Amino acid sequence: MVLRAALTMLGQHDARSNPLTFAVFYEHLAGINTKLSRAIDECLKIKPRLDDEAIAQLYHEHVSEVDEPAMRRASGELERVMSGMAESAGKTGDKAGAFGQTLTGLEVALKG
Repeated sequence: MVLRAALTMLGQHDARSNPLTFAVFYEHLAGINTKLSRAIDECLKIKPRLDDEAIAQLYHEHVSEVDEPAMRRASGELERVMSGMAESAGKTGDKAGAFGQTLTGLEVALKG
């Protein structure tokens, strides 16, 4: 999934995690902006970790006039992943609570 790859890429560079950085990485990884991808490849030859300045330049030169449907798709995909992560965290919390109750029950049974 492109969104997860973009989030992973965010963690591999020095640029702050913000919509501008996400848009650059998303368009690059989705293959929807070949000029941007070529520019990123060139930047990475010089500097393996992109910073805020490099991202801002890439964004202004290659992304800022992106079409609205592409941005809606990226936004929708980000929203779905974030929702899934929240649901997953909730389920993990529920399971941890149930496990804690089981342990408490076992502790009481062992003492009794």
